[in-house]
Amino acid sequence: MKLLADEKAQVGTESLIAIAIAVVAAIGVGYYLKTFVTNKVQPEVNEKLS
Repeated sequence: MKLLADEKAQVGTESLIAIAIAVVAAIGVGYYLKTFVTNKVQPEVNEKLS
C-alpha cells in the first residue's frame, strides 16, 4: 500500500512541474506577443488612423 502512495506522490510532483512549466511558458509567450504587438503593430495602426 505504501508503494502505491509513493507512486501517487511522484505523479503529483511531475504533474505540478508540468503545470508550472506550462504556466511559465504561457506567461512568456503572452508577454512576448504583447511586447511584439505594442512595438511593431501599434505604430502601424497609429499611422493608418492618423
